[in-house]
Amino acid sequence: MNMEIVDKNSPEARSEDVVAENVRQLGELFPELLTEGPLGPSINVDVLKQLVGDRTVSEIDEKYGLSWFGKRNARKMALTPSLGTLLPRPEESEDWGNTKNLMIEGDNLEVLKLLQKSYSGKVKLIYIDPPYNTGKDFVYPDNYQDNIKNYLELTGQTEGGRKTSSNSESNGRFHTDWLNMMFPRLKLAQSLLAENGFLFISIDQHEVDNLVKITNEIFGENNALGIVAVVNNLKGRSDDEFLATANEYMVVLARNSFAAVLGGLEPDGDYRAEFKLSDAISNYKEVGLRKTGKNSRRIDRPNMFYPIYFSRETSTLSLTATDGAIEILPVDTGGAEGCWRWGRETFEANKDTELVAKEVSGRWNLYVKMRDVVNGELRTVRPKTVWIDPKYDTGAGGRSVSKLFEGVSYFDNPKPVPLLLDILSISTSRGDIVLDFFAGSGTTGQAVMEENALDGGNRQFILVQLPEPLLEEN
Repeated sequence: MNMEIVDKNSPEARSEDVVAENVRQLGELFPELLTEGPLGPSINVDVLKQLVGDRTVSEIDEKYGLSWFGKRNARKMALTPSLGTLLPRPEESEDWGNTKNLMIEGDNLEVLKLLQKSYSGKVKLIYIDPPYNTGKDFVYPDNYQDNIKNYLELTGQTEGGRKTSSNSESNGRFHTDWLNMMFPRLKLAQSLLAENGFLFISIDQHEVDNLVKITNEIFGENNALGIVAVVNNLKGRSDDEFLATANEYMVVLARNSFAAVLGGLEPDGDYRAEFKLSDAISNYKEVGLRKTGKNSRRIDRPNMFYPIYFSRETSTLSLTATDGAIEILPVDTGGAEGCWRWGRETFEANKDTELVAKEVSGRWNLYVKMRDVVNGELRTVRPKTVWIDPKYDTGAGGRSVSKLFEGVSYFDNPKPVPLLLDILSISTSRGDIVLDFFAGSGTTGQAVMEENALDGGNRQFILVQLPEPLLEEN
């Protein structure tokens, strides 16, 4: 048996970093606790105190992150129990005894609190199209109605009615009100998501950067899957002053990126041509078993970092070392430790038919056979960060709703149903629960019913919307 010399610099000679492991575990439970310290990831103690109800939270916070007036109160809003209740209305409902779909009228902050008891950890997809903060007022009962004079004094921009800085925020409350409205709702939404659940948020350029910052804080940067540019006006808006806007954005997050599996969209012919290899099962192409990208570090998922042994004599793979076997680890050419795409159980189940060991330039690596047919159906393609399709055009959503009301438009820029259908197809299965707490015209509910009709599913939707004034009939 070969013996390895272990010196003081070897990983085997060091004990486990208990503090780092504690920080990692706390970060998994409460991503908003993580911040950047002088020695790397650390815990924001003030936020931890607030989460456990400690009233000695310091008002001074010089840690990295987005800060605004009212943030502490916004977090408190999410933690404060609701005193309301949901009132059933069977007389105003369709098929009350059998339907599992819900349409709830009320303030979505209170509704999200009330849904925690029955739906915590059960919602597979949350899609929202919140107010874009384009300068028009949005009305929610939990708004912070400090007048601008009071706001400027509290934020240190004026004192005794005089400006204390030549660089005061001319539009400070413009972003502050929106952040105070969104933060507690997103915090509550996170706890409703299933471990493998997703959150899709439509937004435009006015608040996309702030939205990314607060979702990173609430969900953790590891669970930020990306930002999709949805092209909804191929010609671009001609009335824009400098650049003709042709797209909006969609921020995509996972409750737990390691548990979530995002499906694919229908590919084009060029993608099909990539499956040039074949065996007795099907055509395939090879992709590395080692996970790459920002979530690949060993500390993120230690149980996905393990050695795999390849025997050249028998051309077999195993988790057990044997004489002469080659040890293969998820480590890149620069020596950085990553992790495998598969856990040990998945490896054991697929090692004989779905893996290939190859030596390239004196280095051994493992490759998965990505097949062009999965469960009897042609493989789909991973969604890209740019979605371009005429069916996503904003006008299509408006025309669809207007048609229902004999040509009258009661909603501003409703989302087109095909956009929601594509989101549902990549993020849900047939029996999942879907939530939209900025329901508006009800596009999400319609898309859920259409997707069920397409694949025979029984997805359920929960729609939440503020009470809307209706015209009285003469």
